Amino acid sequence: MIAACPNCEWSDTVEDSFLGQTAECPSCENDFVVASEVQEEVAPPKKKKKKMTVAKRKPAVRRQAESIDDSSNPYAAPDSSDTLSVNSDGEVLEYGGMQRGAYWGWNFGLNFLALIPIVGQIGAIIGSIHVIRQRCVNLGYSLWYGWTIFIPFYNFVVGFRFACCPEGYADHKTLDKTGKILLGVMLAFIVLMFVAIGVAVAAGGAAGRQ
Repeated sequence: MIAACPNCEWSDTVEDSFLGQTAECPSCENDFVVASEVQEEVAPPKKKKKKMTVAKRKPAVRRQAESIDDSSNPYAAPDSSDTLSVNSDGEVLEYGGMQRGAYWGWNFGLNFLALIPIVGQIGAIIGSIHVIRQRCVNLGYSLWYGWTIFIPFYNFVVGFRFACCPEGYADHKTLDKTGKILLGVMLAFIVLMFVAIGVAVAAGGAAGRQ
């Protein structure tokens, strides 16, 4: 008998004992029931979400499912941002834009560029605008959200999100392990900076009294 996949054009001759059993199409990996006749109806394509590209990454989903057992901590942070946007259909939402690794690299480069008078400073400003726009796309925020980085005090929150949050954070609101490590390092640096300022002020006051 001939077995045919209803989701693509693949077909092949199989033994009659496979009739009624579930098989996986070697062409599109679609699961279907082996029937005696070729099904004419083809399942309609799944709709993609607006402003983002949907890409199938079944091997990554399978690896994630195999690593989960009863003893795992359900509240533990995921290993990477790839596990944060996997939906029930095994699809990973890809937002595009600039990943946080590239964001850190761009910031280091722009800081050095800003040391060059006039030309370098203008280039650093233009580059910063580009980085903010691309980071908003990657996080899933509106491009207008990037302008909130100029709001006093709130710019700390925006800066932390740009530097630490994984792709699609505006939707899943979850930090992976890398994001938590980066957040801890940044907070520790800020605390040390304030401690150093306090020590310097105290030392200056003591010297003035002498």
